[in-house]
Amino acid sequence: MGVTCVCQVPVAEGKSVQQTVDILHRKLEQLGAVKQGNFCVDCETYHAAGSNTSGQPPKFLYVMHNTETPLSCLALFEGGPYLTADGNFDVLMVKLKSHFQNAKGHKVESRGSRYQYCDFLIKVGTVTMSSSARGISVEVEYCPCVVPGDCWNLMKEFMQSFLGPSIPELPSVYTTKPEGLYVPVDSTDTMTQYLELFGKVRKQQLRSERVVFVLRKHLTGTVAWVWVAQQCVQKRTEVAMLTLFSGIKASSRLFSLTSLCPAPGHAS
Repeated sequence: MGVTCVCQVPVAEGKSVQQTVDILHRKLEQLGAVKQGNFCVDCETYHAAGSNTSGQPPKFLYVMHNTETPLSCLALFEGGPYLTADGNFDVLMVKLKSHFQNAKGHKVESRGSRYQYCDFLIKVGTVTMSSSARGISVEVEYCPCVVPGDCWNLMKEFMQSFLGPSIPELPSVYTTKPEGLYVPVDSTDTMTQYLELFGKVRKQQLRSERVVFVLRKHLTGTVAWVWVAQQCVQKRTEVAMLTLFSGIKASSRLFSLTSLCPAPGHAS
């Protein structure tokens, strides 16, 4: 296992998540990358059972699986430490339900295709939460090297060839290590990057839900709010949602609604 970089790729303007994934697949295939099966990384969230009497924010335990290491899983406490465990660790968590409870609806996973290009391993995945597509992840691994500082410029150049200007900076998991060394004995650094990405997806989901709640509150009694909220969330236009809310709040009539958004069934 070499140096990896995991990043979130923005959805192309005017495209859906799946259409953007298909575009990335075509770019990789045009470069000469060869598809080598599929992959999946998932994350289950657990919280401490019982009431919190200390007044401190609750700590979460994340149990993650990766198809690259099918016989093991990774358990990470928020802010550390972590534990590499047997793949049946989930069974133990069920027996510990009096101490840790599964946070329902918080499971996040990235699932997609795996490509090989020379010394690079590329994984393009659709990030889903509550069975809905929430974003796109890209993992790039440079297999021959274990020192990020020695290969990062090469990785950036390769990622730019199919990601364009949306290439990430050196992952923070490497900048905090002495001498920037990678840990090749397990996938801890890779999974830590996925955990950060999943955390961003959860926050985006919470923001979207809050805006939908506001729209619902101020458009109660109409059928239009459902379609408008769904369209805004799917297109990830949070600014448009807030603008729409401001317009609705300023006027008790819904004429501005039809001027901002076409009727359901019509092209946007």
